[in-house]
Amino acid sequence: MSFFEILTKMDETISKRKNAETLSSGLKRLGSLLLVIGIVSGTVFQLILPLIPQFGPSIIGASPAPPIILIPVIVVILGLISGLFMAFLTWIAARIFGGRGSFGQQFGVSTLILWPTLLFVLFMFLFYSMAFISPIFGIIFLVPLYFLTGALGTLFSYFNVIYLKQVHKLTTFKAAMTVGLSLAFMIIVMLVLAGIFIYPLYTVSGRSGVVLPSVTA
Repeated sequence: MSFFEILTKMDETISKRKNAETLSSGLKRLGSLLLVIGIVSGTVFQLILPLIPQFGPSIIGASPAPPIILIPVIVVILGLISGLFMAFLTWIAARIFGGRGSFGQQFGVSTLILWPTLLFVLFMFLFYSMAFISPIFGIIFLVPLYFLTGALGTLFSYFNVIYLKQVHKLTTFKAAMTVGLSLAFMIIVMLVLAGIFIYPLYTVSGRSGVVLPSVTA
């Protein structure tokens, strides 16, 4: 598969590759991407933090390992866990609509379009790095960041419908509904996790008499 084949011949590429894709191939592809993102982001933070005298040196001093080592490890571990979990929610949604593909096959195919994610993440780190150095640089990169986010969001939505349709033998409508239901599942999970972590903070602050900041009209 060439670098641009998944974009220029998406249907054909997925059709050819879907039977060969497995959980293992997906994990290798996702793990490689996460490692590259982790190394790049770790290197950026390693270079930028010393330039921020307000809190940069204190963060480096409190870290158990240099950012260039610690960040790649965290990115790979958390990225693989979250990727597998989100893929599982998508698989459950597909089964609800009558999907017949296996989890491993779905996960492997879903990673075929990961390389645009790398370009997006690298651009985001460039944006935040420039914003750290000067707000003016951040403003300059803000407009292309919005356009890039919208373009990739549209691309991934289309890709998700196409690959779910082929892997699970769904109609276009059911594949689109699967994407929507999986997003709903993810939102619910995030709200539950937020409640689990935030509610104890309010409980503890109430007992100790500490008033947490609130937004008022």
